[in-house]
Amino acid sequence: MAQDPTAMKIKISKAKADLIVDFQALPAEVQLYIVEQGLSKVLNGATAKETAATTPDEATRGANAMSLAEKKLDSLKAGKLVARKSSGDGKTPAVVMTEARRLAKNIVKAGLKAKGKKISDFTAKAITEAANLYLADHQDLIAQAKASIDAANALASTAEVNVDAIPVDPVKVAAREKANAEKRAETAAKNAGKPGGQASTPKPRGQASLKPVPPRRPAPQPTA
Repeated sequence: MAQDPTAMKIKISKAKADLIVDFQALPAEVQLYIVEQGLSKVLNGATAKETAATTPDEATRGANAMSLAEKKLDSLKAGKLVARKSSGDGKTPAVVMTEARRLAKNIVKAGLKAKGKKISDFTAKAITEAANLYLADHQDLIAQAKASIDAANALASTAEVNVDAIPVDPVKVAAREKANAEKRAETAAKNAGKPGGQASTPKPRGQASLKPVPPRRPAPQPTA
């Protein structure tokens, strides 16, 4: 039996399944509402890269955003659709996303520099938000990040690195030893407060533990 061409598969994320919806079976006012909501999301999504970080001037930012929305509408009228790629089960490893966000941040910073702006004039939060918006509209960065990580892992598995030639930082070693000592002292203090628990006093090296000597029993008397 052929599927109804007006039926739509709507993915219900939490259910991890599709819900089949017959659009033509919906009332006209509901259809209009759905179209308005969908257009709003699509057209506003096209303006995602216009942020306070990339375009500080509000009037210029608004004009740029409107231009992007109009361009997107023209592409829809021409029948051009860009389908988002799905990554298998929809889960991307955290290490890949971290690399993808790093690439997106570099692109945002490059965009700021191209417009003669100083990176130091923007907060890390603003740049991160702009990078997240850019990444949401440029999913190809995820594939690029994965390829970069795979290449690095392949090189690491075959390359020989002389780690003995890398100098140890005494400041970092001292800081690690201090942190470990503080953790041991904290653990000992907690154990001392528990019922039946006492903090043990460290004994000097080479000194044996002294145990009390029990009194000698009297010798048995001979019986008559």
